[in-house]
Amino acid sequence: MAETLREDPAILRDVALFHTVSFGGAGKAERTQEGREILDTMHTLLEGDPSLSFQDTVGIIRKGFPEESRDAYESALRAIQDGIEKDYQDYQEFQKRQEEPNMSEEQKPVEQHNAQVKDANALRKETLEHFKELVKEGKAVWQIAQAEKAKDPENYIPRQAPVNPFTPKGARYYESYNALILMQAAEERGIKDPRWATQYHVRKTEDMNFRRGSKAVKTFHFNPEKKEVSTTNLFNCAELYGKAIPSGIEVYHKDKAQLGDLMLQNLHVDEKNIEDLPKLAKEAYHKAVEIQKQAIEEKKAEKYAPYMEEFNKRLEAIKAIDLSKKPSTNDKKRFIQTMAKYYQADPNRKDYVIKAAKDFTKAGCDEQTLTGLISKAAPEAAKDPAKKGTYAHFVSNMIAKDKTFQKELSDAKAQQAAR
Repeated sequence: MAETLREDPAILRDVALFHTVSFGGAGKAERTQEGREILDTMHTLLEGDPSLSFQDTVGIIRKGFPEESRDAYESALRAIQDGIEKDYQDYQEFQKRQEEPNMSEEQKPVEQHNAQVKDANALRKETLEHFKELVKEGKAVWQIAQAEKAKDPENYIPRQAPVNPFTPKGARYYESYNALILMQAAEERGIKDPRWATQYHVRKTEDMNFRRGSKAVKTFHFNPEKKEVSTTNLFNCAELYGKAIPSGIEVYHKDKAQLGDLMLQNLHVDEKNIEDLPKLAKEAYHKAVEIQKQAIEEKKAEKYAPYMEEFNKRLEAIKAIDLSKKPSTNDKKRFIQTMAKYYQADPNRKDYVIKAAKDFTKAGCDEQTLTGLISKAAPEAAKDPAKKGTYAHFVSNMIAKDKTFQKELSDAKAQQAAR
């Protein structure tokens, strides 16, 4: 081993540095520096004393580092001895990833972009062929999910839709064909974690890195401006490590997370129609959305059923108001008349209560009185017992957030003060 290292010390430097940089714990820069220190020391020892063995150098170097780090360094150096050729190949791939510039999709060279577009065309064929084989063997993720649910519906655990929790705008759930590709990959690898990260995000994020053996899953990315499809590499969080990855698997949006399994249960594809899989996956996803939307509406209706009689009673009172009559001197009746003014002008508008509340605010009605009027007269407020908050509080927030109205209110008060 020592002779091999003396003949080509670059192998030792590269491979040990690969192992050292791959350790968890300290930041990448710190670990890289420590790796260089290990290699510099090892080179000096081997060149200065030809009689030293590999094990001798490991032992000497081990003593020079902190107690808590020694076992990790020794394991890395011994790994070099166990498989130097394979490790060196892994390092070359690792180094290639590290040296690629961190840039956005818009900044990437045209050549790379064109390669991705070309890759998308190849991926279509490759993915479809893969699914054909899976369907023949009964191993497609929707086949497995449907069989599991049919066998034991009570204990069936739905699969979550794949999600990228690291986007600038928050968690993004994948849909249609991309969702199917990612769920299939997770099924084949036995992964339960629905979280995925782009290769670009992993590269540029401190304290996030690829585990050895991790494999990218290629998905499709549609550019609406250029109207073309390219590919994006995604890695499952189970195949990554680092402090930047949340330890718990969080459901970011419960409704969207459920769409993954709903899509699988509504995807009916066999060998006869497998050629239309991308289209059928999209249709199954949209059907899942509709099913979920209907289920949510039914749940809401059931939840609010006990309060709908009062809701309808208040709404009918607004519809029955004769706007030709003079405004009442009673606050509650006058508030109902004001709501009726906006509702009867356009029954489809949803903000008639907010409009009425603004009129009362302009007229000098204090917040406490207005809150009471909304609670007693607004139809939507009849559902308050079934909600966490009150409708009056919602209306107050909407008025407070309306910057234009707040400016008008401020100007009106200034004019009154000037008089």
